[in-house]
Amino acid sequence: MRGLQVLITVMTVAIFIGLGLLVYGFATKGAKLGMRPPTPAAIQELALPTGGKIERISPWREGLALHITAPKGEYIFLVNPSGTVATKLVIKHTADAAP
Repeated sequence: MRGLQVLITVMTVAIFIGLGLLVYGFATKGAKLGMRPPTPAAIQELALPTGGKIERISPWREGLALHITAPKGEYIFLVNPSGTVATKLVIKHTADAAP
């Protein structure tokens, strides 16, 4: 009976340690993949094209990628963690574009 109590105690401690390591692994892996949102102090103004609307926001490195549609076309803004626009991509639709 004593051996069973020791075994249950050891297994319980092992489960808690395992869960702790799992949570720690998710937290550190998410930070390495750029899953942290930018700090409020880093957010700057972003001038959208006239009539532009943000369609999607995705993580990009440690910043954000914004997919914007406007009457004159589509754009992707790549925003650094500092809040500045790193790159502005213009998406052009043509009939002869390869898939």
